[in-house]
Amino acid sequence: MDDLGQSYLPDVEEEDYYSILKGRFKAGNTNTYGLFVVYLHEREQKVKNLIVIASHYSSLFDNDPRTPWHEFEDIVVSMKWRGDITQNLTQDLQNYLESSLELDRGFELLQYIKNLQQVKMEALLESILMKPLSDHNIIIETDSEYVSRYTIDTVREERDSRRRASSRSGQTADAGTRKEVIEVELVLAPVSGTPLLELKTGDVIMVKIIEKSTRGNYYIDLLGIRVDGDIIQTPAEVVDVSKGKDGSYTLLCKLEEDLIGRAVETEQVKIKMYDEYLSSAQMLENVPSAYNPDRNRSFLLIISISGGLMFVLILLFVILWFTDFF
Repeated sequence: MDDLGQSYLPDVEEEDYYSILKGRFKAGNTNTYGLFVVYLHEREQKVKNLIVIASHYSSLFDNDPRTPWHEFEDIVVSMKWRGDITQNLTQDLQNYLESSLELDRGFELLQYIKNLQQVKMEALLESILMKPLSDHNIIIETDSEYVSRYTIDTVREERDSRRRASSRSGQTADAGTRKEVIEVELVLAPVSGTPLLELKTGDVIMVKIIEKSTRGNYYIDLLGIRVDGDIIQTPAEVVDVSKGKDGSYTLLCKLEEDLIGRAVETEQVKIKMYDEYLSSAQMLENVPSAYNPDRNRSFLLIISISGGLMFVLILLFVILWFTDFF
C-alpha cells in the first residue's frame, strides 16, 4: 500500500488521509457474491490500493460494509488467503478493477465519496463490474470512512500485537518463539550499497516480498505494499547473514515481530540500506526544476535582439554594395 500499514516509515504528513471504501455486491444472473475494499489517497486524488474477493456462496454477502474498516479489511484478507473464495474469478476481478480505477474513474469515484453522492458512486461501480461478471443484474452496497495514515498504521500495529499475543497464549515458551518465514528479494545498490557480508544484526535494509507464494501474497496485502499492481520495497531489520557450503549467502531479516524474511544470493552483492532509501527520497523532493521561466525569457530576448542587429547589418552592407556598384 510505500503504502498503507508498514513499520519503519518516516513521519507522515498532517494531510496524509485516505477515504476507505468498503462494499459488497451480488450478481443475480450469475449467482456471484463479493466484497471489496478500496483505498483512495486524498492528497494524490487517486486509488492507491484495493482488495476484492468473489464467490458463488451467498454467505459472503452477509458481511456488512458498515463494519469498521479494519474489521472489514481483516475479513476480506483472511478469506482471500484461506481460499474460501473462487480463485480465478477473484483474480480476474482484482486485475480488472485495478485497471478500471487507475486514472479518471478512480478520481471520479473519490469525488462521489467526498460529496456523499452514494447513488452515483454505486452506479459507477455497477457499470464497471458488469463486464467482468457478465451480468447486468448487479446490486452494490457501500460505506466509506475518512481515515488518517497515522490511524491506519496505529490500528494495524495494535491488531498485529493482539494476534501475536493470542498466538502465544496457551503455548510453551519454546512454541511462542516460533516465527513464520517468507521469501524476500534484496533491493540492490551496486555503487552506493553496503556489501552483504558487512551487514550487522540490527541494520535496516530494503527488501521486497516475493509474491509467488500464497503466504507471500497474504502478507503483501496485509501490510498494504501492493501499489498499482506492483510490490513496493519495504524496510526490514537484519537478523543473520550466513554462507552455505555451495557458496551462496542466506540473509534473514525481520519484517515484523513474528515474521521473518529470507533471501538467498549467489554473489557478494551490495544492499540498499534504509537510510540511503530515505536520503534518496529526500533528494528527489529537493531537486530544483530545470525549467526557469525568467531565465528562459531573458534568453529569448537576447536571441531576438542579436538576430535583429544582424539583419540590420546585412541590410546596410547590401545597400552600400549596390551603391558603389552603380
